Amino acid sequence: MKQRAQITSFDALTGFRGGILEFNEAAQAALESLVLEARKAVEWIEHDRAQYWPAQVRHASDALVQARADLARCEVAIRPDERNPCTEQKKRLAHCKQRLRYCERKVEAVKHWRRILNHECTEFLGRVNKLSGFLEMELPNAVATLDRLIRALEDYAQPIPLPNRDSSSSSVTGNSRKTKPDHTSPPPNIKPLSAGQ
Repeated sequence: MKQRAQITSFDALTGFRGGILEFNEAAQAALESLVLEARKAVEWIEHDRAQYWPAQVRHASDALVQARADLARCEVAIRPDERNPCTEQKKRLAHCKQRLRYCERKVEAVKHWRRILNHECTEFLGRVNKLSGFLEMELPNAVATLDRLIRALEDYAQPIPLPNRDSSSSSVTGNSRKTKPDHTSPPPNIKPLSAGQ
């Protein structure tokens, strides 16, 4: 007769099941947060920065036109004895030129990073969708399989009931009493002798 496995505790299996459920919940929350942050970044580049820097280019261009006009007016009004004339206007003009170049570089940078970010975000969301599908389908299936395994092991670990010795012995004794022949009764078809015979 094969010996039964000694199974006394299911704490490891139930703990593992709880760990799977906790991981599933935490992983799905993390994925949702990552997707939200990725979409925020795309939105920031696609709309906020794509509108901000061209507007800054226009403002810088207007400021540059104004700085040139201010410098021209200052140069017309220069006095012969004035040293370092129109210093402030020249500094303002140089600053406006630098600001315009900076804004133009930002416009080009936004165009460059929009292409890269859109590509990377598409790749990222594709991988996230695969992992999300695994978390939504495969892990619940794994938990259901683990539940069936735990129930099967619990049924296996139930003690096997042993036959009751008292009841079995009494039944045997009763059966033997019922089948014991009665020698005091006359055989069949033979009449008993009366007292006068």
